[in-house]
Amino acid sequence: MGKITEVFRKKDNVKKISEATRSYLVSGEDVFESTQILQALKPAQDLIALHIEGLHILLNKFTADGGNIRREDTETGFDAVYTFDTITLRLRYDESGESCGMSFDDQSASGINIDALSRVYDAARAVLELPRREFAKDELERIVAYVQNDNALKGLQHLKDTLGNDVNIVYQAATAEPEDKDSSMVPKYDEIMKVRGAS
Repeated sequence: MGKITEVFRKKDNVKKISEATRSYLVSGEDVFESTQILQALKPAQDLIALHIEGLHILLNKFTADGGNIRREDTETGFDAVYTFDTITLRLRYDESGESCGMSFDDQSASGINIDALSRVYDAARAVLELPRREFAKDELERIVAYVQNDNALKGLQHLKDTLGNDVNIVYQAATAEPEDKDSSMVPKYDEIMKVRGAS
């Protein structure tokens, strides 16, 4: 056998090599990549959380200032009704929840109440946007949980399952030389490919 393999087979080196290999596995690329993913997702999570908070603040202020949001059932579906000061905005939906039109009414005696109209439209947009933002927030949380709990460890676990309890097999496979006749400790090619393709 080659010199490196012969050194490896010395009993006093086995423990050190085993610990080094185990350390490499635990801090390997899967974990590093998952950390990068989490770092990349954090700003998006923070931004969506701020958006949701801002939309809630807008709606709370709308109602605190006298605005009203309600649902009115109709023969063909329902209306989402937004009222503020002299303005009433109706967003019409059919039975399946599909948008099918809108209208607004201004009871102001001196022309369109631009401020009230703006407040009503902002509230309507906030109500429509909140579910989307919350869905995005939930999806990001699901992705983060998957990366933290499953994905980062899946390749590592597959590797450990393949290698069994003897992590030294990694070192032996890496240091084996062509003239080595004993290949029983080297993982089969298909097993190596499974590990490389694990995700």
